[in-house]
Amino acid sequence: MRDLTIELQFQLFPPHVHRGHHVLILLRDARGNFILGCKQIYPEGICRLLGGGVETGEQPDPAAVRELEEETGLKVAAADLTKLGSVQANLTDQNQKKVTFTSHVYFHDCGEKEPQAADDVDELCFLSRNEVIRLIERYTFLSTEIDPKVKFAWSDYGQLYSFIHQFAVDEVAKLGL
Repeated sequence: MRDLTIELQFQLFPPHVHRGHHVLILLRDARGNFILGCKQIYPEGICRLLGGGVETGEQPDPAAVRELEEETGLKVAAADLTKLGSVQANLTDQNQKKVTFTSHVYFHDCGEKEPQAADDVDELCFLSRNEVIRLIERYTFLSTEIDPKVKFAWSDYGQLYSFIHQFAVDEVAKLGL
């Protein structure tokens, strides 16, 4: 398990970073494909690791279990998840406001279980490792314009999530999972 800290400059903070913490799970199926979640709100061709916010008073492990069930219907115990580590992002916006946002990153091989998109995930995307690498590259080319629907620039979102996705894929490979 590895913990990293990064410093990023954003135009505006996406609202979810004000939560302080969230959990993300890199899920893999029996065919070796990684399973990510797609939401209608995302730019075309963009998806991300499954997961979401850590509730007030909740610890990351139970939050990962809860989020995985909410978004895929998969019921697992915390012991079934491999904690890959965390990424603490120290973010500064264009007005020099600062926020620290920590992503607790997990891995789970769901084997033959078939997850289903649920909660706020509109679709599950099944990607090979190479397709995940291409997704990470697409994150770096997202628009720098403020999207009026979400009130932030997708390029800011992409800076953070490209790093986290690369971290997850690299850690899974290092651990031989």
